[in-house]
Amino acid sequence: MADKIAANGVAIATWPDWWGFKYEAWDGIPWNAAISAHKGVRVALKSDSEDVTRRLNQEAGKIMHYGMTEDEALKAITLNPAWIIGVDDRVGSIDAGKDADITIWNSYPLSSAALVDKVLIDGDVYFDRSLPGLGLTHTKEAQ
Repeated sequence: MADKIAANGVAIATWPDWWGFKYEAWDGIPWNAAISAHKGVRVALKSDSEDVTRRLNQEAGKIMHYGMTEDEALKAITLNPAWIIGVDDRVGSIDAGKDADITIWNSYPLSSAALVDKVLIDGDVYFDRSLPGLGLTHTKEAQ
């Protein structure tokens, strides 16, 4: 099926390696993202759980275990989702002219041990772990 999807220039949004946890995921396999990417399909990782969505960087790291390259895994949580919703001209990669929302990590960003050190949104620092007040720069308590 991945060949047909790729031939039509269609992308997929899929769970990283979750399967069988509810009816619509019952037949899922953890190799779905890797198989599809290797056949030329644009793959985006997604979740309907806000807890998992907050940790898509770790989910991208997990799918590397099933054969995705680091580049494919990173694109699955950055450029490919942006392309799917039609905003890849503004976000999804660090290119001149794009919106500058950037997260800086203290170690390898696809690791479950990585922590966010700094968050910049439109070039303005919104979180900095080194600052007092929980590092938050845009709350009443931090000002």
